[in-house]
Amino acid sequence: MYKRLVEGPVFKVITEGMSPLVRVYAHCVSKRYYKYPDGALVVYYLNMGEEQSLLTTSQVQGYAGSADSQLDLFVFTPGDSDGLLSRKVKLNGELLEMNGSKLPKMDAQMHSGDVPLSPRSFGFVVIPYADVPLCKHYHRTEGL
Repeated sequence: MYKRLVEGPVFKVITEGMSPLVRVYAHCVSKRYYKYPDGALVVYYLNMGEEQSLLTTSQVQGYAGSADSQLDLFVFTPGDSDGLLSRKVKLNGELLEMNGSKLPKMDAQMHSGDVPLSPRSFGFVVIPYADVPLCKHYHRTEGL
């Protein structure tokens, strides 16, 4: 999923007040697999803790959009009761299963507002209409 969504310049994410067990990063979104508009932004995180945390889009420097913007979520969690030792994975609560050698469909879940970061999860939050000038420039000159 990283290769499908992440590309281009890096943005600073303010993690003050978040658990030290949460890592958060932001980049321009890649447009190779999903058709997002120029200027779209992707924030991805890893919550290694056992507590839920909260991500607000205002924590991303360079993004000055509305707090209730449309978001696309791709949230990965363990696929069964084995937790982090699970050999299965869920995307947005649905078990991902291979169909022969073909990758399963990986659709986003639409969301708006603050994003709850579930314990022991890894996810991507796409802000399609972020309209970030640096990403717009990147998408027009170097991206696809």
